[in-house]
Amino acid sequence: MFGKFVLSFLLFFSLSSFGAQMGTVVVEEAFIYLSPDFDATVIATAKRGETFPMSSKTQGPFYKVKLKDQRLGWISSVDIKSGKVNTPAGVKKEKVEKNKPLESHTAEKKANNIFAILRYQGFFAQFVDWKEKTLGKTRKDNLLFYGWNWTGFDTLVEGPFYIDSRIMATFQAPDYYKKVTSIEAKGWILKAQVSFVSANPLGDNFLFHYGFGASSTFSHFETGILEAGTKKSYSMDDVGIGVVIPIGFSYRVGSFSTQIFYQYYVEKTPHSGYSLGLNWAF
Repeated sequence: MFGKFVLSFLLFFSLSSFGAQMGTVVVEEAFIYLSPDFDATVIATAKRGETFPMSSKTQGPFYKVKLKDQRLGWISSVDIKSGKVNTPAGVKKEKVEKNKPLESHTAEKKANNIFAILRYQGFFAQFVDWKEKTLGKTRKDNLLFYGWNWTGFDTLVEGPFYIDSRIMATFQAPDYYKKVTSIEAKGWILKAQVSFVSANPLGDNFLFHYGFGASSTFSHFETGILEAGTKKSYSMDDVGIGVVIPIGFSYRVGSFSTQIFYQYYVEKTPHSGYSLGLNWAF
């Protein structure tokens, strides 16, 4: 499972983009998969004669195609041919749709509602075990951040990548400045991160996530010290770039999703955080 995730991450750097090439389905019924793997979730089916924008190159035995609702999927290279192909059946799409069995409509509706293929966005709160090397040693404080996140396929880039993007901020300074200097500190911290995560179903409405990504942090604090009864003010700015390792769960109720994540940040001074979010499909 983890190997497939790493493979998907590597594909991010090698997949070709869509050109003007159109493809025609040449079999009676073709499955369109969530990822280029015959064991992947089937997100749609296509009938003979249907056309889709398709990638110019294959990934293994699959072409990447774009569906009518703008979702991306993968179809076997033996099921689709480039260009407008005259298919033997010659059945119009309208007739195919009209005569499609009820079971097929139900299956397609269910496939479109799979938790793992939907996109979500929303707000979250995150407690961060903030750590910083300052005032002669490594100090820490628990800070509350608020932020916004986007989660799912095709949220940041097109392709078979389940991405969690987050931006968050807190408008308070750690209290260890006041404990050491006796002067109240002011400031803010801004964090941003992009993670490639898994979307492992543990039921129709329950997903387990793990992954890795890039993170960045910018902090600005203003404090001071007393020297001979006179306050001297100081301004401190710091930038940190590193890696984030998220692990968590998503639970869906209707069109809403609750996320619980633990995130470990490997930056200049490693720290961690726990987040709780409320998202909705978009």
